[in-house]
Amino acid sequence: MVHYRNLISALGAALPTCMTWKLAGKDNEYMNARDVFALAVSEDGENEQLGEGQFYMVSEEGAIGLAVGYEHLTRWFLIPLTGDERERELRRLYSELDFDLANYDSYKAPEPQAAAPQQSYQQAPPQGQIPPQQPYQQMPPQGQMRPQQPYQQVPPQGQFPPQQAMAAGIHICRNCGAELKAGAKFCKKCGTPVQ
Repeated sequence: MVHYRNLISALGAALPTCMTWKLAGKDNEYMNARDVFALAVSEDGENEQLGEGQFYMVSEEGAIGLAVGYEHLTRWFLIPLTGDERERELRRLYSELDFDLANYDSYKAPEPQAAAPQQSYQQAPPQGQIPPQQPYQQMPPQGQMRPQQPYQQVPPQGQFPPQQAMAAGIHICRNCGAELKAGAKFCKKCGTPVQ
């Protein structure tokens, strides 16, 4: 038989065969797959730490047990239900799942907010001057997005926007935007003749 390190894995193996159980030693304590899943998650789910030599087992009928060292020492604690109890638990499981599906929209996480628009290149103010303050932009109402700003491409490293290059006295290639050395006749990057 297969050994399982946590209850969630054992539940996954039992589900194709069984969806309702009785708690061993208790006459009126029934559990369906949703209840067992909640129990498994409350015991840290996938991170559940069993003791040395312990593992879960699943029988051919879908019973779930905890073994200590050997398969023949398994303590079966979830016994498959039959008859009227099984039908009653299946009806409860399906009604709970229907309720969850009907209320799914109220459990949805809020939509992520739109990203702030990308800022254009800005020249640094002369030394000693403080740049003017940007006007405060109010957030749009919930569910609405800001109008999209036109896409502004960032030039590759070593290239400059024409306005900044001219202001700084840097010569740039009219074709690719790469910086030109003084007196250059061709762009070293793309080969375009310099005017």
